[in-house]
Formats: sequence, C-alpha cells, structure tokens
Amino acid sequence: MDEALPDNSGERLAQKLNKISRAICCFGRYPQKRPEGLHVDDTGAFTIENLYDVWGYSNGFDEEILLQAVQEHMYHEDDNELRFSVQTNEDDKVTIRVQPSRKRGADGWGRSNRGRKKKDREWDYENGRW
Repeated sequence: MDEALPDNSGERLAQKLNKISRAICCFGRYPQKRPEGLHVDDTGAFTIENLYDVWGYSNGFDEEILLQAVQEHMYHEDDNELRFSVQTNEDDKVTIRVQPSRKRGADGWGRSNRGRKKKDREWDYENGRW
C-alpha cells in the first residue's frame, strides 16, 4: 500500500521542484503553454517577478521556491548542458533564461516526426530512421 509522503519530506520537495522546473521550461520554449501575461523575450528569458505574478502566486509558489527549482535543475541530468541560466539585470531583477531544447525534430524547431506520415517525413540517414 502506498503511503502519502509528508509535505515536508525531502522526496516530496524534490518532486515539487522537478515539476516546477519542467513547467518553467515549457513556458520559455513554447508560447502556447505560457500563462497569460508572462513576458518572454526572443532568447527565452523572463523575470522571476513576472513569473511569480502570473503563475507562481496562483499556484502557491513564492519567488524563493521558483528560483530554487531553477537552480536545482539548472543542468540536464545526463550531462553538463544548461537547461536554465539565471542573471540579475541592472535593475537588480532576477532573470531566468530557458535554453533551447536538445530534442529537435527533423525540422530543427523541436517538433517531432511522431504522428506524421512517412511520406511527409525525411529519412534520418545518420540514425537510420524516419
């Protein structure tokens, strides 16, 4: 029988931070998944203050937990490639920049070939698959 983890357990916090970081990645990469009012520039960057205002507050997350999620998941698990970068601008506002996806589809824009007919896809000669 599965027992619920207490809210303050390390495992529960780790799960929460992982989910938050994944959501933030989506916001930076995919305009259709952004909460209304999130201002993302051409490089995938937005302020933590803006993120808190339009998404964090309504989901019960303060700026500190949002920043902790980004910092703990700043690198991909399997290597040293950045997922996020964090900077403070000249106005002392913390900015999060979401790096482009490593999983680019055949078209180079992160769209996969799944669901497309083979005749509409290009053969990947390097990996030997559609």
